[in-house]
Amino acid sequence: MAEPDKLKEHAELVNMAMESVLTESQAKDLIQGKIQDSYLLKLRVDIENRSGVMIALVSTFKNDIILLYSVFGNSPAIKKIRTFEDMGQFSHDMLEVTKAGGVDSGLSENIGRIIYRKLDKSTLPSLVSQWERKDIAGTMAMLESAIKTGLKAKNVKVQADADKISSLKFRIKNVINGIISPINRPEDDPEPAGNPDELNVPIKASESETEIAQIIQQFPQVVICKTVLSPVAGIEFDQLQENQKILFSLPFQTEEEKNLASSLGAVDKEGINRPIPGEFYRIVTGQKNEFHIFAKGPNGVMLRAFEERPVRLAVPKDKTKSAEQKKTKPPAAESKSYLGYIVIGVMGILVLILVASFLF
Repeated sequence: MAEPDKLKEHAELVNMAMESVLTESQAKDLIQGKIQDSYLLKLRVDIENRSGVMIALVSTFKNDIILLYSVFGNSPAIKKIRTFEDMGQFSHDMLEVTKAGGVDSGLSENIGRIIYRKLDKSTLPSLVSQWERKDIAGTMAMLESAIKTGLKAKNVKVQADADKISSLKFRIKNVINGIISPINRPEDDPEPAGNPDELNVPIKASESETEIAQIIQQFPQVVICKTVLSPVAGIEFDQLQENQKILFSLPFQTEEEKNLASSLGAVDKEGINRPIPGEFYRIVTGQKNEFHIFAKGPNGVMLRAFEERPVRLAVPKDKTKSAEQKKTKPPAAESKSYLGYIVIGVMGILVLILVASFLF
């Protein structure tokens, strides 16, 4: 390669690296492979009768999304994609989805914009710290809520995984580059501005984020699930007491989720996923007045659910009380039974009198 071409290539690498890091020294280390500067957030999203996959390349230096790809539609190939795949396989599968057809460009764009707005500089610092601890649960709950609100959809399921990578390595080896167009940043969400020193100041986690992290650390496993609502007979947030049992519905779509639900006793003999009780532990109110509900579940797991507003939560029925009610007949029912016996007796006597008068 001629010297001018080498210089041009190096300059392009530096410019690409500077999109993710803050200094030329960091860009040099990134080019040389000495540092990993980003997380690759891989998403599988199911919305009503549509599904999609997304990739967000997130800079840990700038706490910002560098690239975002979004592909939604009705292709059966989407259902086969798993977020735990490595970045090469996930990108390849994403490409296969576009080749299969049935891509909804409008929906892909809309959800991409929702993700851009939700994963902003105020939320990403705490999420990145969670990804470092291999905790992706909060991200899934947050994005499910954001997509539900943004699209006014009832049923939204988000699966996610995050890998620490080099943004440069991903962008150079990206098989979808030039084939799938990245989602543009919404115009009302401008490019990050400010001097590098200001951008490099770490943002302190909020009290709620710290409290959530402390709760999660106490349990070997956290299961993201949904609360069971009971608008009439349910219990309100401010009436909940520690260790009080409330009902949760476990995810039951993938094979992994079905196995987990079965191990926690949620699957009955007919193979139906039933709500399971959890012992209420705590409710944490987030920065944007969302509610994170924690309960102790079977086998020592922590059950975690998310609600956008206060709701009434369903509680298990008292089986003892129900059994007693079935055994004990109400007085009205008993009196009706006795009356029936009296009527039958009187009728029998009348019949005997008629027979006797006929014979004699």
